Parts: sequence; C-alpha cells; structure tokens
Amino acid sequence: MGEKLSLFSKLGIAVIVLINGAVLTPYLKNMNMKVLLIIACVFVISASGYFFSWLVGALLNWKRDETVTLMYNGGMRNISAGSVLAVTFFPPPVVLPVVLGMLFQQVLAATYGRLFFDESKRRVKQKPAS
Repeated sequence: MGEKLSLFSKLGIAVIVLINGAVLTPYLKNMNMKVLLIIACVFVISASGYFFSWLVGALLNWKRDETVTLMYNGGMRNISAGSVLAVTFFPPPVVLPVVLGMLFQQVLAATYGRLFFDESKRRVKQKPAS
C-alpha cells in the first residue's frame, strides 16, 4: 500500500515546495550579494543542526536509534509555524529565510539520513565478530 501512495506523497511535497518557492520569486529575480548571503546563512544553520546533533550522539556513544532521534530533533524545526508568523505579522522580506529553511530542510533530512545510514553500515562491517 505504501509503495502505491508514495507517488502521491512525492507529488504533494513537490507542490508544497513550488508554492513556497513562488514566494521567493521576487527576491531570486533580483539576486544580489545580500540574498546570496542569506541563502548561505540559512543553509549553514540548517545543516549545522543535523551535524552537531549527530556529533553529540556519536560522542556520547548513544545507540543508533537514539542518535537518529537526536539528529532529526536537532535538524528539523517547525518551520511551517515560522512561515505563517512571518507572512502574517512581518514585511515580505522576512519570509525569505523561513521559506529557504523549508526548502533546505527536506533535502538536508534526506542527505543526513543517508550519510548516517552509510556510516552505520560501515561501523557494523568494521566490528569484529564475537
């Protein structure tokens, strides 16, 4: 059942990204150094949430499932609430970092999940058999 519905969930995510991306159109049309700096800052902040959470889990020698939970809790944010607040109460430029965060969040979650999975497989292969 999940495989049959996966197409619809992917299409739904694409629609959400397109709708949120449409808000960025005026800023991306007139790209300047300020917008590039905002994009870079949002990306670094978003990626660092996953990275530092993963690092803390690894340094504390937590089990795999605990580290995954920490990594996603540290990386994922309720950015939708931020988007609603930004659109409702602030001028349009405030929406830019929030929507960029939404766009980066899904890609980063998938990327860090893949990196964590690959690293976990490598550790299992390196463990000597008892």
